[in-house]
Amino acid sequence: MSPTRRSRLALLPVLVLAAAAAAAEPAPRTGDPRVDEALPLRLEVGQIVEVCKGGTILCPAQAPICDDGDVVAWSFGPEGLLFTAVGPGETLCSAEAANRLRRVWRVTVVSRASR
Repeated sequence: MSPTRRSRLALLPVLVLAAAAAAAEPAPRTGDPRVDEALPLRLEVGQIVEVCKGGTILCPAQAPICDDGDVVAWSFGPEGLLFTAVGPGETLCSAEAANRLRRVWRVTVVSRASR
């Protein structure tokens, strides 16, 4: 093996680590508070929200995450992403928009009696 080829192969782990570090960095802030801050969303237990119909995310939305599944569960329906209020509490939920930016919601779920 030539010295040049060996030196290129020696750089491979460095390049892989650099790529992994770059991928792990948080997405840059846009400077637009409508995108950079968690949107408040208040639901009652049992309520289902069709996220794409709300106009707060560029759909189709994908890769949803909710920090506390005892408060909010996510699923997909005919119109796209759904958030279902499971139990009282507060959690963060997010989803990746069609433009690859993540939208975050601060979801507060209240029981029907505490309107």
